[in-house]
Amino acid sequence: MSKFKPTPITLSAIAALAFIATARADEPQTAAEYYKRGRALASRGQTNAALEDYNKAVELNPKYTAAYVSRGIIYSRRSGQKNRDAAMREYNMALEINPQYASAYFNRGIEQYRKGDRDATLHDYGKAIEFDPKHSMAYSHRANVHLDKGDFDAALRDCARAIEADPKNHNAHYNRGRTHYHMGDPDAALADFNAAIRIAPRERAAYSGRGDTLLKKGDFDAVIANYDAAIRMHPGDSSFWVNRGAARSQKGEHDAALRDFNKAVELAPRSANAYAERGEAFTRMGDYESAIRDFDKALEISPRWAYAYRLRGIAHRKKGDYDAAIRDFEKVLEINPAATLSRAELDLTIRVRNGEVVEWDDGQTAPPDVEGEGDLPLQ
Repeated sequence: MSKFKPTPITLSAIAALAFIATARADEPQTAAEYYKRGRALASRGQTNAALEDYNKAVELNPKYTAAYVSRGIIYSRRSGQKNRDAAMREYNMALEINPQYASAYFNRGIEQYRKGDRDATLHDYGKAIEFDPKHSMAYSHRANVHLDKGDFDAALRDCARAIEADPKNHNAHYNRGRTHYHMGDPDAALADFNAAIRIAPRERAAYSGRGDTLLKKGDFDAVIANYDAAIRMHPGDSSFWVNRGAARSQKGEHDAALRDFNKAVELAPRSANAYAERGEAFTRMGDYESAIRDFDKALEISPRWAYAYRLRGIAHRKKGDYDAAIRDFEKVLEINPAATLSRAELDLTIRVRNGEVVEWDDGQTAPPDVEGEGDLPLQ
């Protein structure tokens, strides 16, 4: 009778069995466990794996509304109309299951805003607030819609409620800053933009808002310092280089301005704004040929941009090419018949061409009989 001789188990085999046992123990078993793991995966940017876990959560519990909303958020952050449609289906499904689910209304409101349906957006944010009166983000997002519609008082009320619900809601401070800016209160706007930056120093929008406000006050040094800080945080954001360059150009620091604009173009070769701002700097420097080349490039990228036509028209006029300037101003009015500044520029160009007035290099004009009398350009 032969004896059975067992094969000894190696340490590596024991380790492998232990790993399998641990993996099985760690594998989610319930819808809630799959959802929790999906949230963790999504927070690390592993959205495909997160979707698989959300799908499993819904499979195990078809009424798991949070999983539908989380799936919708992933679709919403992806490009393309199909993904946006998928996001809307997820939010609608969640609301079909639970018509009082504030998070579903809030996220659907974001999609409605992207679609341009402001009334539907207000409805959804309002429902989110109705079912969760402390929903700070719903208030601050609704304030943004009120601001779009020009209802500044409603925007301020919603921002105040958002901040009351969550004092660290930087978006509410930012939107209140924008509202104060449009209401002509730069000091209040600056206070809110500063608060937004203190709360979330890596958020970009508040730097732009603060820069615009400081520029409106004519404080070029503060504008430059603002964008110095923004660039330290986000050196790859071309818009910050453009905005700092614009402040330097207006301050008369032309070489530094051109360096900033060149960096912006390097970072974003398809940025029409970078070319237009550099073109405007060249115009200030009296280099009209370079200015016109930059405006040409801006219009190649954005052919219906009325502002670039106006800037090019000014450069053409200063260069003495009045017919080209007139064509540009007429193009502006074709795109936007209500463009009063360009209508005035067109009238001025015709008068300069006809010899009715003379334009000095700084843009000032005078009747032709004062030309050559030695008068300095008006400062």
